Amino acid sequence: MIPGRRRLFSSFAAATVAATATLGACAQATAPDGSVVVRLLVKIAQPSDDGAAIAAAAAREAGVTVRYAAATSFVWHSLNLECRDAAQCDAAIARLRAAKASFPVVERDERKRAATSSPTH
Repeated sequence: MIPGRRRLFSSFAAATVAATATLGACAQATAPDGSVVVRLLVKIAQPSDDGAAIAAAAAREAGVTVRYAAATSFVWHSLNLECRDAAQCDAAIARLRAAKASFPVVERDERKRAATSSPTH
């Protein structure tokens, strides 16, 4: 390999690894208390705009705390799973995916979001 291309390839490889790590962080975050919060996009079987009912149904299936985040339509909704650790969230996601009658599609929300900060005063 030509020396200049080797440096270019190494830089590209490093950028790819960094981008992959960043995307993974979008779907999962650690809360101040050390718990793990995972954002999901779910498609529900019965159209609804009742966020509290959707979160309650998801919590019953998942076995963890679920907070409603937003709707993108009457069938697609964004939810936050709150777990002790990543393994608990993985198991909760598996349970939601198994509940096809209520949640035909369950995906991690991999979309990038702008960083938010809270006021310090």
